[in-house]
Amino acid sequence: MQDRILRMAVAEFLGVFGIVFLGCGYVVVVSTTYGLIGIALAFGLVVAAMVVCFGKISGAQINPAVTFMLWATGRVPHRMAGTFLVAQLLGGIAGAAALKGLADPVRWQAAAGGTTGLRAGLGSGTGFAVEFGLTFLLVASIFVVAMHPRRGKYGALAVGAVVALDVMLGAPLTGASMNPARTVGPALVHGVWTDHWVYWAGPLLGAVAAAWVFGSTTPVEPEAG
Repeated sequence: MQDRILRMAVAEFLGVFGIVFLGCGYVVVVSTTYGLIGIALAFGLVVAAMVVCFGKISGAQINPAVTFMLWATGRVPHRMAGTFLVAQLLGGIAGAAALKGLADPVRWQAAAGGTTGLRAGLGSGTGFAVEFGLTFLLVASIFVVAMHPRRGKYGALAVGAVVALDVMLGAPLTGASMNPARTVGPALVHGVWTDHWVYWAGPLLGAVAAAWVFGSTTPVEPEAG
């Protein structure tokens, strides 16, 4: 049992590491070339890839908001949820640190290390609403497609597509995090914590709200997140 939980935690660590290192890495290295659509596709593809890689090991929650939702609705036991949360946060921090160490310092600084932040003039309350709504849509896709026993094979594609579309809509407003671990890593490494509560409260509550609306669609454990 201990070995199984350890393998699952490593999978969660690597999944979030991949999201931050590759997704934020795209922002740092080439975002100015391909713009918003490129960023959206980068994050959508990396999330889909991490789901495919680690879905059979840990369920590929790869997001504290998803883990919190599964714990709050009784789908994941307390110990496993806590272990996953720590692994996810460490993965985000490690991904951001690796990106800083490997990226060109000028590009890294110009992109603020891929940190999320509210658009100038956008209030924190509005930012919370945006992150809540984006995460609600993401978790809704997890319940309706990724967790559905008859449609689970399309889960990675569906979740990645929703992430990409959410980023297209929300990135100009909040950075479209939808994932506290994705925000914590770059924030810690870059040292920017402005409006940080938005990137916890919005995703956590948005995920729980989606579970309340769509949670009855299937009782099985997720293969995506």
